[in-house]
Amino acid sequence: MLTRSTASTSWVNGLRAALAERTRGLTGLRTPEELQLAGRMTGLLYLTGAVSALIMTLLPGAASAYTLGMLAVAALGATWGIAALTVVRWPTAKPWVTHLSTTGGFVIAAVLMTMTGGAQSPARFYLFFIVVYAAYFYPLREAVVYFLGCGLVLCLPFLYDHGAARFSFYGELLVVIPTYFVLGYVILAGKRRLVDQRERAVEQHQRDQGQARPDEREDTEQNGGDPAQQQQPPALGKGVQDRPAGQRSGHLTSGLHGVLLFVFLLRLRMQQNPT
Repeated sequence: MLTRSTASTSWVNGLRAALAERTRGLTGLRTPEELQLAGRMTGLLYLTGAVSALIMTLLPGAASAYTLGMLAVAALGATWGIAALTVVRWPTAKPWVTHLSTTGGFVIAAVLMTMTGGAQSPARFYLFFIVVYAAYFYPLREAVVYFLGCGLVLCLPFLYDHGAARFSFYGELLVVIPTYFVLGYVILAGKRRLVDQRERAVEQHQRDQGQARPDEREDTEQNGGDPAQQQQPPALGKGVQDRPAGQRSGHLTSGLHGVLLFVFLLRLRMQQNPT
C-alpha cells in the first residue's frame, strides 16, 4: 500500500514538473547526441512519408487527377527530409526550425488526405508520426498542442467529404483521438523516467566524488603524489548518462520503429476490414 502511494505521489510530482517546464522545442533536450537524433528522426519521418506518398500514386484506384499534386507534395517532403539529414545543424538550430518542420507535417497530412480519399485516406496515419515525435522531443505543454492539432486535422474531412458522416468514421475518431493522447503520454512518461534516472546518476556520481576526495588526498600523500596511483572516481554504473551515445540512440530508434510498425499494422487491419 505504501509503495502504491509513493508511486502515485511520484507520478503526480513528475506531471507537475513536466507542466512547469518553460523550454521551447529542441531546447528541452540536453545533450548534442539527443539534438542530433531529433534532427535525424525528422529527416527519416519526412522521407518515409515522401516514399509512401509516391507509392500511393501507383496503387490501384488512385485518383489520377491528383497524381501531380501528390508527386509535388512527395517531392517537397523528400527535399526537407534530405535537408534535415544533411544540411541543418540541429545541435545549434533555433527552436522555430523544429516547430516549423512539425507544423509542416500537419499541412502535408491534410493536403494528402484531400487527394487520397478524405475520411478513408491512408494519409491520416501520418498524424501518428507527429504524435510520436512531439511526445518524445517536446515539453509536455507543447506536445499536448500537437496532439490536439492531430485531432483537428483528422476531423477536417467533415468540411469537404460527405462520406465522413458515417458510423465508421465517427467510431474511428472516438478511438484514434484518445489514442493520440494515450500514446503520447506513454512516450512522455518513459522519457521523463529516463531523464530522472540520468539526473539521479549524475547526483550520485557527484556525491561519490565529494566523499572520495579526502581519501584521494591521503592516497596521494602515501604514494608520493603519483597521479597514476591515485584512486579513480567511481563510474556511474547502471546510470543512463554513462551509456554510449550510440546505445541510447539505438534504444530510441528501436522504440520509434516499434511504434511505426504498430501504426502500419493498424492501417493494414483497417484496410482489410472496411465498413
